[in-house]
Amino acid sequence: MRNSCGSVLVVSLVVSLVVFGLSACGDDLPTTVQASVSRAVPTQPGGTFGGADVGAPADASTGADAVPADTATPPDSATPDVRPEDVVGPEDASGLDATTPDTLAPDTTLPDPIGGPTPYPADRVQSPITPFVVQRLQAIAQRDPSLQDDVFMKVGASTTVSGSFLKCFAGNTVDFGAYPALESTRDFFISGTAGGTDPFSRTSLSAKSGVSARWAIDGDPPPLLIEYGATAPRFAFIHYGTNDMGLGSTYLSALYPFSENLWTIIDTLLDLGVIPILATIQRRLDRPAADLWVSTYNNVIRAIAKGRQVPLVDMWLANEDLPRHGLASDGLHSASDPDGPCLFDAGGLQYGMNNRNLQMLTVLSRLEAAILDGETADPPAPDSLAVGTVDDPISIDGLPFQDLRDTRVGPQAFFDRYPGCAATQNEEGPEFVYRLDLTRQTRLRATVHDLGTTDIDLHLLDGTGTPEGCIARHNGSIEATLDAGTYYLVLDTFVSGAGLERSGEYLLSLIECPAEDPTCGD
Repeated sequence: MRNSCGSVLVVSLVVSLVVFGLSACGDDLPTTVQASVSRAVPTQPGGTFGGADVGAPADASTGADAVPADTATPPDSATPDVRPEDVVGPEDASGLDATTPDTLAPDTTLPDPIGGPTPYPADRVQSPITPFVVQRLQAIAQRDPSLQDDVFMKVGASTTVSGSFLKCFAGNTVDFGAYPALESTRDFFISGTAGGTDPFSRTSLSAKSGVSARWAIDGDPPPLLIEYGATAPRFAFIHYGTNDMGLGSTYLSALYPFSENLWTIIDTLLDLGVIPILATIQRRLDRPAADLWVSTYNNVIRAIAKGRQVPLVDMWLANEDLPRHGLASDGLHSASDPDGPCLFDAGGLQYGMNNRNLQMLTVLSRLEAAILDGETADPPAPDSLAVGTVDDPISIDGLPFQDLRDTRVGPQAFFDRYPGCAATQNEEGPEFVYRLDLTRQTRLRATVHDLGTTDIDLHLLDGTGTPEGCIARHNGSIEATLDAGTYYLVLDTFVSGAGLERSGEYLLSLIECPAEDPTCGD
């Protein structure tokens, strides 16, 4: 049944959420956010990132945001891209408690699932909506049935702030072109009330030009919760990554705080019963060095979406074949049709922002059918029977590859040390084993991401699948050029000097290095 509210709910909530996130700039980490959030329009947003906003209002003439993101070019640095390891004591460097409960454990939220978790193919703009995904999304919605099914919130930076993003659906310059069925979706959501206006028109308090994902969860209360409290939305558009890329000494070092912050945003919303809709970032024609890392950042975004089985819209893929990849003259922001960003005829869809608006309305239509009406758009995915042991490894069936696992339920703790890599780290905790079969020489980049005190390390083994056959290991990333053959990746749990097992959830991202990047895989 559709829950459509004609006015803002005024319901007092007390939300206690643990916010993780390593700072690329060296500032203190946010601790537990304890916010009393009232679902009414607040007087001002709370929280800042790095002091002040470095962005600017959107350029209405082009639909692009005039001030470039990623203003600081990461210098070449001899500083290794590592994460803290071997921490003594029950807390990590941030002081966050290691006992934070999990979000969306499949065995509790998805009784009798249909099929298995759904793969998110890299050749699809819209992630699949299988019966498994429908069950999961409906379970999320049941966490708070009072949220408004016809309202979404917007979370992001300049692209989200842009006056060309979604707001045109509330105006008169809309041409649905070959997509007339989307008009009913527009009508459904325009009837929703988001802080005194419709969700398309609303100026979001959780969107600001020039910021990174950290900004949304910083402050007391953070902008994410302020906007949630003001709108009571069922859905949330999430778009970060472009600014985040420039907040480290290298693009690799900036990747880890980005993944932690984005992951935290998603889990925070899921805990509240809000369904996040993630979008990948587009090319970086403004900076060739950054463009080489877009695929890595996008695979992490995909890993989070796939891991939580929430919607993903691949805007890189959607706009890749457009003139200038759908970008404005600055090579950074999406271009809009001068006649309007909600024109979906053949001419309008040559512009990146027009295509973005089409894709976002499309995903709303798919979610409306899935969550409110129980409709599926894709067949069930087969349930993988591999358990991730030495004898029964998880197959990496193609690149890019993403996976989310939890070593607290790891199937084995077989490997303790990796002498083939001359490694002395204590890896006595549980692990998962993956098998990779290559038919040709391949340059690879693998990264592992975790939250809080969890510490899962990467180990690349040769075809023997033994610790003595260790080729490379790292607590964050491995790049390697591998000949055709069989290899194994072991995601193993680090044990600190105090004997504390750092088990928990991790995201694994594995891509083939961009052909244009001669250094990746060295």
